[in-house]
Amino acid sequence: MRKFRKFMFILTIVFAVLTFLGLVLLIVSSKELADTFFDCIILLISAASIAIAIFSQLAADKEQRHIEKIVHDVNAIDKKTQEDYKTDEGIRRKLDKILSLEEEIYKKVGGRKDIKKVENGD
Repeated sequence: MRKFRKFMFILTIVFAVLTFLGLVLLIVSSKELADTFFDCIILLISAASIAIAIFSQLAADKEQRHIEKIVHDVNAIDKKTQEDYKTDEGIRRKLDKILSLEEEIYKKVGGRKDIKKVENGD
C-alpha cells in the first residue's frame, strides 16, 4: 500500500509540473487575449484541484504514520500485558505449591487445624 501511495504522490507532482508548463505555454502563445484568459482560468482551476490532491495526500500520509504509531504502541502494551499475565500465573502456581507444602508439613507435625475449622470456631 505504501508503494501505491508513493506512486500516486509522484504522479500528482508530475501533473502539477505539467499544469505549470501548460500555463506558461498559454501565456506565451499567440492566441487572442480573451482565449488565453479563459484557458488560463480553466488551467488554474485544474491546478487548484491538483494542489488540493497534494495536500490531501500529505494529510493522509501524516495520519497513516500516526495510526501506525498508535497500533505499534497498542501491540507493545498487549505484549507487556501478556508477559505480566504469564508472570502472575507463574507466581500463582508457585504460591499454590508453597501453600500445599506448608499444609503437608503442618499435617505431618500435627500442630495446626484446618483453616476452615479455625474460621468456624472449632
